[in-house]
Amino acid sequence: MTCEIVPVLTKADWHDFLSLPGLIYQKSELEKLLPWEAINRKFRLSSNPFLAHIEWTAFLAREKGQTLGRIVASVDHLCPEPTWGFFGFFECVEDQKIAGRLLQVAGEWLAGRRRLTAFGPISLSTSDNLGCLIEGFEQPNPFYLPYNPPYYAKLICQAGWESSHDLYAYAWEDSQKLSERLLRISKRLQGSGRVKIRPLNYRKLAAEARFFFHIYNQAMKNNWGHIPLTEKEAYFILASHRRLIPPEYFLWAEVEGRPAGLLMAQPNFRQNSLRLILLAVKPSYQHLGLSALLITRLLNIARQDGISGAELSFVQEGNTIVNRLISHDTGSQIIKRYRLFRKDLT
Repeated sequence: MTCEIVPVLTKADWHDFLSLPGLIYQKSELEKLLPWEAINRKFRLSSNPFLAHIEWTAFLAREKGQTLGRIVASVDHLCPEPTWGFFGFFECVEDQKIAGRLLQVAGEWLAGRRRLTAFGPISLSTSDNLGCLIEGFEQPNPFYLPYNPPYYAKLICQAGWESSHDLYAYAWEDSQKLSERLLRISKRLQGSGRVKIRPLNYRKLAAEARFFFHIYNQAMKNNWGHIPLTEKEAYFILASHRRLIPPEYFLWAEVEGRPAGLLMAQPNFRQNSLRLILLAVKPSYQHLGLSALLITRLLNIARQDGISGAELSFVQEGNTIVNRLISHDTGSQIIKRYRLFRKDLT
C-alpha cells in the first residue's frame, strides 16, 4: 500500500498532527519537545499575531490507516524575499519514502503560490524556532529549542534538499573568565557617562514594545531571513515573556538617553541556568561596544543569582562578530548545531 499525503482538515486530523511525536520519540526525548498545547497555540490567531500575514497548510502522511509523518508548508507575506517559502513542524518515522513524499507535497504547495525557493525547518516564522538539530543530541533542552532524531537530516538531504547554513548554541559556565578586552570595553563605557543599562519596565509595556520594535528591526535587518516585526508582534513578544523573564534579564542599552540596544535572556532558576535569546544593537551604535557591556552585565547578574550555566543561542554561522564575542571573549564552546536546508522549486 502506498503512502498517502493528506491535508489536515478535521479535528481528528489535528489530533493526529499533535500526537504524532508519541510514535517517534522515547519518553525521555518527548520531554525535550515543546508541549503539544504550546504548538496548538502557534496555529491560533488569538494566540499568535504572526498568523495575520502567514498562509499555511499542514499535511499528514498515512499508510495503512496509521499516521507516520507530518509537515507544514507556509508563506509569510511580510518576508522581504517574495519568492521564499518555508516548511516546518516536520516529524517522520525513519522511512525515506514517507519523508520524501511529505517534502515533495510541501514544495508543490509552495510552488503553487509562486515560491521559487524553500527553506526549513522553520516554525512558520523566522522569529520562531528554526533548524534541524545535527549535533548535541545528548544535551538537555530546558528551553524547548528544536529537537529531533539524528536521522532527520539524512531524510531531508536524500529528498533533494541541500544545506543552507548552520546555527550555533554555545554553553557558558560561571567558572569561565571574561576576556580582558571585554572587561576593558565594559569599564570604559560604564565610566563614559553616555551609556546607561536599565531593566525592562513591564508597567510601561506599550512604550517598551515600541523601543523593542525599532531596535529589533534596525539591528536585525541584515541578518539572514529577517522578517520585520509589526508593532503588535513586538508587544506580543514582551507581554508573552512577562512571567518568564524578570526585568533584570531584559536589559536596555541607552546612549545619551536614546534606546540603542537590548539583551533578552530567560533564566531557569530551578536548574540554575539561563538562555540568552537575543542580543541586538542598532547599526549606528555597533561601533561603541554595547554588546560587550550587555553581555558582561548579564553574566554578572547571573552569577549574583547563583546561575552556574547558560546557553547562548541561536547564532548564525556567518555572524562573525557575535561568534567571536561569545567564543573568544566569554570562553564558550559550541554544544549544539542546527542546520537549515534549502531547495530550488523551479
